[in-house]
Amino acid sequence: MSQKDLFNLVFQETKDDFDIAFNTAAFVSSRNSKVLKDRYFGLQQLQGLFWKFKWELSVLRHFYRQDLINNAIEWGNKISSDFKPVTVRIIGTAPPFSESFFTSCYYDMILSGYTAMYHKIEALSVMLQKHAKGEALGPLASNEDFVNYTYILNSEGIDFNDFGEINKKNGYFHPRINLIRLINNRSKHDAGYPKDSKDTILQLLPKLALTDKVIPSIDIFYDDFLYVQEYISTISALISRAYILAVIRKEIEDTQNEILPLIGEKTKEQYLIELESHFLSEEITFKSLASRFKGGGLFKRTIK
Repeated sequence: MSQKDLFNLVFQETKDDFDIAFNTAAFVSSRNSKVLKDRYFGLQQLQGLFWKFKWELSVLRHFYRQDLINNAIEWGNKISSDFKPVTVRIIGTAPPFSESFFTSCYYDMILSGYTAMYHKIEALSVMLQKHAKGEALGPLASNEDFVNYTYILNSEGIDFNDFGEINKKNGYFHPRINLIRLINNRSKHDAGYPKDSKDTILQLLPKLALTDKVIPSIDIFYDDFLYVQEYISTISALISRAYILAVIRKEIEDTQNEILPLIGEKTKEQYLIELESHFLSEEITFKSLASRFKGGGLFKRTIK
């Protein structure tokens, strides 16, 4: 199956997610132009990426909940039981599993889950940057007639690093994503502990001592997986609007320069008025979504 066939399949399977595309880019279907079809394919690629990452997160959450965590507990209990004669001889009693050394595998599984979920956000951010340049990466096919929507995001003070809460100097749009990022970093680089007394994670988790391992409860762990899935849906809504705006702006430029044929009996002036009106309408929605994103809100794609 070719890359385009794969994305077409995803497109059909997630048709509801594309209502916005049909509503805001209807002019594409009536224009017999390879350039426009490739721009529209860029939108299909976007939705394919978001579908891919949300699906992977859902599978991972199920895998941890149904398999990895249970196996870690079972293994820890078994080893704890095997070592019971030794611990009784040395300290006079056998501590319960929750207080024993053998919980390490269980806690490390939780921390590995934070690394998995944050790396999905990082990978998505990298792929979006490639997509905005029309470059190939993994399932992304190169696209010579790509539409760079980076400037649309930048116009509202948002860049791709913001999706992973990376290198932020003026606060974080989504504190919960930032905490997931920090837990991932402490797990990978500091054995799961705060790196020093000035570590930001101590402010975000006030009950955590400098000598404590960062270990969210299992319920919070599962909820964070769901939160990241909703977060990716939010990015999807925001990016989809930015892409549509960039496509319309490009269409306006091409029409002004008479690069593309006009539709039916419309004059150049009539079509430009229609496009400008469409752009302004979409821009209002995009600015609203951008404001909600920067305010820490989660939302899904909206048609109107």
